[in-house]
Amino acid sequence: MSLIASGGKTMTSRTPSPLLLAVDMGTTATRAILFDASGRKVSEARVPVQPGHRVVGHAELDAEIWWATFCQVVRQALAGHTAKAVAGLAITHQRQSFVPVDRALRPLRPAILWYDTRAGAQAEWARTQVGSDRMYRRTGSPPGRRAVYKVMWLKEHEPELYRRINKILFLPDFLLHRLTGEIMTSPGTVAASGCLDITQPDRWATDILDALGLDAALWVTPICPGGTIAGRVITAGAEATGLTAGTPVVLAAGDQPCGNLGCGVIRPGMMGINGGTSCALETPMERLALAEDQSFFIDFSPTGYYVAENGITAGGAALFGWFRAQFTAADHTDATPIWEHIYEELITRTPPGNLGLMLVPYLRGANGPYWDARARGLLAGLRLDHSRAHI
Repeated sequence: MSLIASGGKTMTSRTPSPLLLAVDMGTTATRAILFDASGRKVSEARVPVQPGHRVVGHAELDAEIWWATFCQVVRQALAGHTAKAVAGLAITHQRQSFVPVDRALRPLRPAILWYDTRAGAQAEWARTQVGSDRMYRRTGSPPGRRAVYKVMWLKEHEPELYRRINKILFLPDFLLHRLTGEIMTSPGTVAASGCLDITQPDRWATDILDALGLDAALWVTPICPGGTIAGRVITAGAEATGLTAGTPVVLAAGDQPCGNLGCGVIRPGMMGINGGTSCALETPMERLALAEDQSFFIDFSPTGYYVAENGITAGGAALFGWFRAQFTAADHTDATPIWEHIYEELITRTPPGNLGLMLVPYLRGANGPYWDARARGLLAGLRLDHSRAHI
C-alpha cells in the first residue's frame, strides 16, 4: 500500500499482489495457469492443438501455431487480471520438438515433433557406426527417436533447406526469442536432444556431432541452468500477449519433469509417474548414473538433479484418444457429452484382471531398453467374451 498526494489530498493506492504465469506447450494442447504467490490457481486457459501426420511416421506442426496458441492462452489467462501484477513467467514444454530457422530466425519448414519416427535409419546408422554405448555415455540417450537424428534426416533428404539452417530452435527457444529477443536454451530443454554432453550439461557433445556429420554451430548457445532469467518481454512480445514489457521470462524444465515435481517428486529416493500425451516414470538422482542395459535416459529435474526416465510414448492422452475415437464416438450424446464419463462407466463393467486381457502399449514404438520405433502394440489374450469395456 502506498500514499499518493493528489490535488492536496492523500489517496490510498493498493499495489496488486504478485502473480506467476506458467505456460505448458503440450503436444495436443497449449495451457496457461496464473498462480498467486502462495501457489493458488487464479485462472486457467487451454487451447487445443492438432499436429499434422501427412506422411506415415511423420509428425509436424507449423511453428507459428506454437506462437499463436501461446499468445491466445496468455491473453485468456490474464483476462480480468492486471498484467503488471505478473512477476514472471516460465514455459514448460514437450521435449525434442524443434524448428530449423534461417538467419532472421524465421522457420524454414514445419516443426518436427518429438514422436516423429522418420529418422529410424539415421539412428540405426549411429548405433552401428558410432556405437550405442558411446552415444549413451556421452549424451544420456541411446540412439532412437531423438532430435539429432531428425536433423541428420534433414541433411540427407532436404539438403538445400539444410544448407540454409542457421539454428535449430527447440520449442521454448523459439518462443523465448519471440517474447524477449534473446537466444538461449537450458539442459531441461535439450537433455533429450541426443547430442547434449550429459556430463557437462552446459555444452554440446561436439565429438558426437562431428561423428554424425552435423555442424555444432547449428545448436543454440548458451545453455543456462533452469531458473535463469533468460530475458524480459519486449514491446512486440507484450503487444502480442497482453503481458507488460519488462516481465521476466525464466527458463524451465520439460513437461514430464515438471509434472513429476507437481506430484511431489523433489529429491532422490522418490519416484513418480506422470501422464501427458505420453506416460513417464522418473526418479531424481544425487549424481549421474547410467544403466548397463540402457533401460532409461537422462533428463533434469526442475530442482536441479539428474533424472532417470523411461516411459511409454503412447501411454497417456495418445492412448486414451485412440480409445475414445475408436470405441466411444457413437456414445457421445447430449445426455453423456463427456467421454471420461463413458470410460468410467465401462470400467465398472469389468472385473479386476480384465479376464486375462493384456495390452502391450507400443502403439508408437518402444522406449528402453528396446529403443525401437518399429515396435507395435498388441492386445493379448482376447476371448469371445471380451468386450470394449475390457479393452
